[in-house]
Parts: sequence; C-alpha cells; structure tokens
Amino acid sequence: MNRLAEKDVAIVSNISGTTRDYLETRLHLNASPITVVDTAGIRETVDPLEKEGIRRSFEKAEEANIIVYVCDAPKLLKSTFEIEMDEILGFQNENDGRKMIICLNKADLLDQSKKDELNQSMFLNQGYGII
Repeated sequence: MNRLAEKDVAIVSNISGTTRDYLETRLHLNASPITVVDTAGIRETVDPLEKEGIRRSFEKAEEANIIVYVCDAPKLLKSTFEIEMDEILGFQNENDGRKMIICLNKADLLDQSKKDELNQSMFLNQGYGII
C-alpha cells in the first residue's frame, strides 16, 4: 500500500496481526481516481480486537470493485493450501462478478522447485497458475 500511495500510510511489520483496522488512501492510477484499502488479514484468532478487524475486512471487501487477496506463498506450502484456496474461492463465488486478483507475497523466499510445486497445486486444484 505504501508503494502505491508513494508515502507511508501503513505500518509495515513481519508480525501477524499488525493491521487491525482498515486503512484507506486515494490515488490516481493512469489518471483514474481509485481508493485502495488495506485490511486486517483473514485468519482464525481468539483475539477480540483482531476478530473485529477481520469482520471489517469482509465488510470492506463487500464494497470493493476489485479485490486483491494477498497470500503468504511459503505458508501455502505448509498444508494450508487447500484451506486458503477454499477461503479465497468461497468468497470469490459470492462476490457477484467482481474481479479478484490473487497475489502471492514472499515468493522470493521460495526456490524454483517450491514455486513449481505451488504452481502445480494451484493449477490442478483450482485452474489457476502463477505467472
């Protein structure tokens, strides 16, 4: 989000749960005004504040024209792939034709064989591939 906004809008950390509420910034992309919203990560938690942030994430996603779903590539290989994809696709099926972009972050931490494995899993299970 900071890179798109070309300013520090969001706190950046490797600690899960850093973003608890949504952050909005307005910018122009090819002369078109857009609003970018960064939300809390969607995951299981017992923390009531984090649960509220996740509820708000779904609320903001309902308002979106385009959803960019960011997944942690290394974690997808640790037996959470099908759970994560079910979550993504379950929401996508409910979003009334809005566009969804699945973005794998931290892919640079994977060697080529792991990237190939993830690409194969995505293609075989859901018909998606990694470019």
